[in-house]
Amino acid sequence: PQYAADFANASPFREHLREKNLLGLLPGYAHYLATGRTDRLEAGLEEAIAEWQRFGHMYTAAEPYTDRVFNLPFREVFNCYLGSYAARNIFPHDFAVSYEGLGKDFAALVGPSDEKSLKVTLFNFAETPLPGRMRVWRLEHGRYKVRMGPDANGDGVMDAVNHEEVMVLHRYSPIALNLPPRRETLIEAYQVEQLDDLLTRPDLAISPLDATRVVHSGWQYENLVTVRVHNIGARPAENIELAQIRNGEKIHTITLSRIEAPIDLRPRVAVAHFVNVQICDEIVVDPDDAIPEIAEHNNRLIVQASGMIRPKK
Repeated sequence: PQYAADFANASPFREHLREKNLLGLLPGYAHYLATGRTDRLEAGLEEAIAEWQRFGHMYTAAEPYTDRVFNLPFREVFNCYLGSYAARNIFPHDFAVSYEGLGKDFAALVGPSDEKSLKVTLFNFAETPLPGRMRVWRLEHGRYKVRMGPDANGDGVMDAVNHEEVMVLHRYSPIALNLPPRRETLIEAYQVEQLDDLLTRPDLAISPLDATRVVHSGWQYENLVTVRVHNIGARPAENIELAQIRNGEKIHTITLSRIEAPIDLRPRVAVAHFVNVQICDEIVVDPDDAIPEIAEHNNRLIVQASGMIRPKK
């Protein structure tokens, strides 16, 4: 039962069970993924509620174990929100989505979801619109038609398309949300074009963990920032621009000729220095996105008022 959702989300496995007339073997959430029926899923959620009402204190404040949290009775809740289940000794963390900024005033039902498509139904319990975003974790790199709209009767079919756009999505990509109050919103994403495998790209990265700022560096200059630029990808990166940006404008740039890929598991790093750095200046590697990378979120640092260097969100 712990891995049933992962199997049922794989369309070839679902078709195999359908051909063999074995869909009846699947438990709650996995049965919903394969058949569209919610009766077993609802029963599993009712059991989770009953377990929490009876033993909620035991699972939290009174929990006697310090090295684990027992959440198996709530497996179907995790499946509904995330598209998969994770716990102690459950190793494939095959989540379909995660959420940011939505708080606790929403419910979700994910699935089916595979490497080329995603379907999520969300309900906002609040009396006001709920802004936030949803990150995708299973979708392969490609262009996707993303549609959003209401599902008033809860039949899993969008009543009308309120928003539609083509987006480039891949693992960790965000989809912006603004859930209307007290209603169901259906989100669908279908691949229209497959793009290159991200894992064959370089990946430039800078981190506050090994960037330093010295306020008085000697008689030559003040506010010296030293940045170590990593390549943590699978291909070398060449002609790498590293820029100091102030108020949206480049005030100084450095070009790094080449950083090899760490395919032999040895770190590949280049060191650069910026002088007279002011508070709120940004240090950005590849600011014009000239180099296709595995990820772009690890390319920016900002100097804060405290003097500490933090990643730019």
